[in-house]
Amino acid sequence: MESNYRIENKTLYITTEGISSNLDDVKQFSHSMFELCLRNSCDKILADDRLQENNLSDFELFELAEYQSHIMPAIIKMAIVTNKKQLEKIRLWESTGRNRGAKVKLFIDLETADKWLNE
Repeated sequence: MESNYRIENKTLYITTEGISSNLDDVKQFSHSMFELCLRNSCDKILADDRLQENNLSDFELFELAEYQSHIMPAIIKMAIVTNKKQLEKIRLWESTGRNRGAKVKLFIDLETADKWLNE
């Protein structure tokens, strides 16, 4: 998985592409992302994952959401933009995270995701 980021108006914008198939790598990436937010006083994350293929199992997605909801600072609101092909698979991650108090939401459109982040 490759990624690029920029920070603008207290928002971390991340673009990822490639294949996510290793849970530990994705956890490490998440941890780095949250630390980057805190170091730069960001309170929002907009991740454009439309070019990423998620090969994590349902169990791994559940475990990832649990992990992220425990380490994600409460001030952070995160929107993930995915492609239609991946949307239903990743809904488990969204539901698990939201049920554990994380402010996360999935989208297939960047503009809608950005609007939600700024509500």
